[in-house]
Amino acid sequence: MVVRILVLLAAVATAGSGVAAAPAATVNGVAIPYEDYIARLETAPVKGPIGEQAAGAAALERLVSEYLVVQLAEKEGVPVTAEQIERRIKVAQKAGDFAEVLKRRNMTLEDFKREVRAQQAVVNLATKGTEITDGEIKDYYFKNKARFSQPARVKIAAIVAKDKEKIVTAAARLKAGAAFSDVARELSDDQVTRETGGTLGWVWPNQPGVPPAITNTALTLKVGGVSAPIQVQDQWVILKALEKKPPTSTPIEEVRDSIWEAIALERAGKNPELQKRLEDYRRGATIEIGVERFKDLAATLKARLGPEE
Repeated sequence: MVVRILVLLAAVATAGSGVAAAPAATVNGVAIPYEDYIARLETAPVKGPIGEQAAGAAALERLVSEYLVVQLAEKEGVPVTAEQIERRIKVAQKAGDFAEVLKRRNMTLEDFKREVRAQQAVVNLATKGTEITDGEIKDYYFKNKARFSQPARVKIAAIVAKDKEKIVTAAARLKAGAAFSDVARELSDDQVTRETGGTLGWVWPNQPGVPPAITNTALTLKVGGVSAPIQVQDQWVILKALEKKPPTSTPIEEVRDSIWEAIALERAGKNPELQKRLEDYRRGATIEIGVERFKDLAATLKARLGPEE
């Protein structure tokens, strides 16, 4: 059946009217709530300046695609389970400061669950009937061991000043016994450190975007230690080590499941059969677009699918 894409003309009710918003889209009769669409716009990573309509259309198309892959997984008898979602949450929590990641991406836990649901559906489809030996898993682990290791890390706070005179004043305040967080809030020229009382986060060697002078100085500090003022590019900085972690290597048993998925997805990427199943399912789907301003998305999706075979 040729994809049918209908533009729903119902306008979204104004706030406080008591009328529920129309769905952002409907995929095979399953509504994508408008609030999910707004959440995706608020949390989607964007590279470079793009227009509002381009961002909105991309977010909506991605949501439709995610609903389709989740539905296909259900149809093929490999639905996403609550246990699989919880496992992905645990993996994310072990990888770092999960709460901070959610905050940085402006996401709630429910937003995260919706996002990983589609990822898990792809894994379920790609791994359906797949057998991977213990030897293959061990081989992958040792060939990619750097991926399962973390270098020494330091959680830092900083006071940043544009001129040397101000950083000397800050150093004198600290030496006299003032709290680092108070001095950061009062004297730091950097907005982030002013708002957080200096706290920045974790740094490690060769970290992209972090000047080596910052990392190298931080690694020499003991926990609670404060550095002398250092010049970093065109600014002056005082660092404090809040917490330190030694180099770690994750045991193979803790990453066995993720390695299994990685191997299966590599195989799927080389196998056009999965992509064909996805395209066939999408071609036969009924998709209704409920966001009036993106009515042109209908033609784009239809053209991208091509004629029915």
